[in-house]
Order: sequence, then structure tokens, then C-alpha cells
Amino acid sequence: MIALEIVKNYQEDRGYSGWISNPLYSITYDGGLGSAVLVMIAPVFASDPNNEPSTFGKLIGSVVVFRDIDTANSILGDKRFLGETGEAYLVDRSGRLLTDSRFDDNANYKTVVSSIAVDVCLGNGSDINAAQYVSYREKLVFGTSQCERNIGIVLLSELDNAELFSPIVSLQERYTVIILGIMAAAAVVAFYLSNSVLRPLQLLRKIMKTVQGGTFQKADIRRSDEIGDLASSFNSMVDELEIRAKKLKLRNDILELMSSRLAFQTEQLLKADKDKEEFSAMISDELKRFVIPIIGYCELLLDGSLGEISAKQKEKVEIMLERAWSLQKLVQNILDVRRLEGGMLKMNIKPEVSVKWLLERSLDTLRIITRSKGISVILEIDDRITLACDPTRTIQVLDNLIENAIRRTIETNRTKIIVTVSLSSEMVDREVSAVFIVQDEGSEIPEQEKKDILGNKFYDLDTSLTRTSGGTDIGLIIARSIVEAHRGRMSIQSDQGKQTRFIVSMPLNQNLKKSAAA
Repeated sequence: MIALEIVKNYQEDRGYSGWISNPLYSITYDGGLGSAVLVMIAPVFASDPNNEPSTFGKLIGSVVVFRDIDTANSILGDKRFLGETGEAYLVDRSGRLLTDSRFDDNANYKTVVSSIAVDVCLGNGSDINAAQYVSYREKLVFGTSQCERNIGIVLLSELDNAELFSPIVSLQERYTVIILGIMAAAAVVAFYLSNSVLRPLQLLRKIMKTVQGGTFQKADIRRSDEIGDLASSFNSMVDELEIRAKKLKLRNDILELMSSRLAFQTEQLLKADKDKEEFSAMISDELKRFVIPIIGYCELLLDGSLGEISAKQKEKVEIMLERAWSLQKLVQNILDVRRLEGGMLKMNIKPEVSVKWLLERSLDTLRIITRSKGISVILEIDDRITLACDPTRTIQVLDNLIENAIRRTIETNRTKIIVTVSLSSEMVDREVSAVFIVQDEGSEIPEQEKKDILGNKFYDLDTSLTRTSGGTDIGLIIARSIVEAHRGRMSIQSDQGKQTRFIVSMPLNQNLKKSAAA
């Protein structure tokens, strides 16, 4: 629960959701242990590409380590430079005191600190440098803070104003007594005090103002009296403040460097993605330029336009035409995959498209394959069913499903595919749907593979090296994406070793204005 709260605070500070992908450190109070702990959270990524390629490099969890911070008490408990009333302590993001209090033995983990230094850190992550404010003890103090908002703590160092300025007050009282007691030597005493007391004090006060402004200047006062002690204590405090300021600046410089590197890496990734898009488009265009003439000449040979050919030659030309059509579809699938990745797959919805016409167009493109392989496609449809859809994309869905059924049927040495279209008997979101069923006589698909086909981004149904038709079944993934863009659903049913059915349901009426821009 502590780790979840830390991640939640981390997300709220940065304004995004999702699990962390970078190491995170935080100090917080553990109510179960009754003490403050350092929490270290590191993401865990899948690292064995041979075990599960689809999850390689993905975030699969986080490692959480807890460690107590009792050593902080021994460090912050050193009061050598903090006088009689000075103290240094840690406060977490909820304002709870995490270390021992110099003035209250029961304050740690119980007292909630509410002061300007804590409020400024928790509010906007800023530090307080040498400022006066009221501490949690209701005392006016002179203090500084270092805000570590990324790990959820603020470090404060404070000294009571009364102690800080007590040497000055003491000197002022002595000066008044001397003036009242020795009136005869007023001029000499005034001159002496002006040079030996007032000027160092004025110099010290001036330097204090520069320190408050962020300039860490030391007082060049070398004396063995109270002023010298005050100057020495002040210089020690300035040294401490300067060290902390340098540490903070170093951390800021590191963050700026990391930010610049991240920006550069983002730019490189965008450039690589653009180059990949341009390369895919270029290769696809080049392949189309060579494939289209091959398809044309094969069709001319088959219909006799270029002269009669023998049955054996005709069989080989049909194989060439089948391979050319498969290559052209593969090229189209590559382009569609890139569009899916970029969210650019558009739908051009047309009203009242005949389902019979859609199936006839699909079978026209697949007739060469079915005829050469001896596959019969049986249609069981209602001629009156019309559908609001993108005709081109819907035909692409049917092509991919029927071609997949042909391949699976060939692999089991069978010859029949049944395509059924009917109206759904149940209402989904108060809409009637057209249900397409493509049934083959292939082997049963295991349940896990069904989930992979319907869930993964790119899934190759048949990973055997002896595939007869070649290529990758990205067509099934593209078909599913097109169906979902029509607000439809795709599912798979398999009988035990007998047949497999790919079922697609699409609403008869689409929101034309909305879907056209989908």
C-alpha cells in the first residue's frame, strides 16, 4: 500500500497515469512499523526474448525495497554548529516529523509541521534560504530548507532568533551602560565604539542581507570577543548554506541534462518512425509496380488473349497468378499495418451496400485460387440484406477470412468452405447486426491461439516452416481492426477436429457522419 501511495503521488505531481518505467525513491512514514522508511521502487522488464517474444522489453512488474532511516537521526542529531536552540530535521510530504526533535522526545512520527518552509516545498517544490518564520514550536526562527519533492521530504535547519541576535543585544546594552556611566569620556568612547563595535556589526548585518538575497558572502571579522564568535558562527552557517545550495544546483544540472537527453532520444525515435514509414511506402510502391504487370499478363494468358496454351501451362500460369495476387495482398497488408500503427486507417461509409454484391466481389478475386486448388465455396445468404459500411474495407475483411479458410482447408486435404450471412437474432445496443460466418474444414484452433488472434497486435496463426501458401496472417489482425472500426465484433468457434468458424457481426446502420471520420 505504501508503494502504491508513493506511485500515486508521483503520478499526480507529473500529471499522467500509468505505472512507472523509471526507478523511483521516496521517504515516507510506515504506520505498520511505526517509523520512517526509505522506499525504492524499480521497474522490471521482460528480458528473455526466446521465452515469450511478444513480451520482450515490456514492463511486467516492479521491485519494492524498504529500508529504515534511523541513521538520519544520528546525522541530524549533531548540534555542534546549531547553538542552544538550533536543530535540523526531516518532514515528509504530509507534514509529519520523521526525525527526533531536540525539544520534544515524543514529537517524531506524531507532530505535524506547518510552517512557511514546509508549505512552500509541498506547494511548489521551492526552498527557503535564510528566512525568518514561525516554526512548529510556535517560535520565531531563522532557518533554511532544502526541498526534495521527488522523494517526498523536506530538510529544515532552524535557529531561534533570540539566540542568533543575542550577542548584538548584549553589546547594545553594554554600549548604553558605558554611555550613561562615563559621560566625561563620551567622545573617546563614541569614537572607540564606532570603529571597534558598530562598524563590524553594521558590516555583519549588511552581509546577512546579501545572504538572504542568495549571495553567500562571509564576514571578514577576526576578533576574539563576542563579535568574533558571532562572525564565526555566521560564517559556519553560510558555509553550510552554500554547500546545500551547490548540491541543489548540481541536482538541477543533472535533471536538465537528463531532460535534454530525453528530448534528443524522443527526436531520434520520431525520426526513425518517419524513416520506417517512408521506407515501407517506398518498398510497397516498388513491389506494386512489378506485381501489377505480372497479374495482367497472367490474366491475358488465361483468357487466351495472347494465344492458346496447354493445360499444363495453364496450371502453371494459374499458380503464378495466385502467387502474384498473394504478393499484392501482402503489400496492401503492410501498408494497412502502418496505417493501423499510426491511427490513419480511414473508413468511407456507404449506405445500403448489398451483402451479396460484397461476397461476389470477394469471390471474383479469389476464383483463381479456389479453381486451381479444387475448393468449392458454398454461399448461404439472404439477397435482401444491405449494410452501411465501407465497401472496399468490408471486401478486404471477406478476402482475408475466406483466403484463411482456403489455406486451412487445403492443409487438411478437404475441398469445401461455407459462407453464411444472416441477421442476428439478438439486439446489441438496440441495433440489428448482419452476421457473416466463414466455415472451413481445417483442424481445431486451440483456445490460447484464439485469444492471441483476437487480442494480439500481430499474430501468425501458422508458424510452421512448411506452410503451403506462405506469408504472415496479419490479414486476420487487419480484418479484426476493420470490423471494430465498424463498431462490430469478431469471434472464433472450433469443433473438435472437424471445422472452424470465423464469425463477424456488423451493425446494419452506422453513424455515417461519425464513422466517415473514424
